Amino acid sequence: MDNREKTQLLRSGEIGKIIANYIETNDYTDRSTLITVVDVVLNDKMDSAKIYLSIFPKEKELVVFPEIEKDIYHIQQYLNKHLRCRMAPRIKLLLVQEK
Repeated sequence: MDNREKTQLLRSGEIGKIIANYIETNDYTDRSTLITVVDVVLNDKMDSAKIYLSIFPKEKELVVFPEIEKDIYHIQQYLNKHLRCRMAPRIKLLLVQEK
């Protein structure tokens, strides 16, 4: 593993924790719903990140995910403020699809 891959791995882990913290502190649902940041995929330039979310139970996805997507601007601002790097990547939220 070279330095660039190591940096990507560390940064994606940090981004995942920051996004998860934001979702936890901003109540999007009742306590019977579980929202999890499953994966963070950074591109090679580290200027774009795909955030994969899982919502349980599945019936709540259609209600909860649009609420989180509407708040994307505030999530991006939170990430910009809390990520310890010069330039925070632009984020895109995606739902994990079951196989």
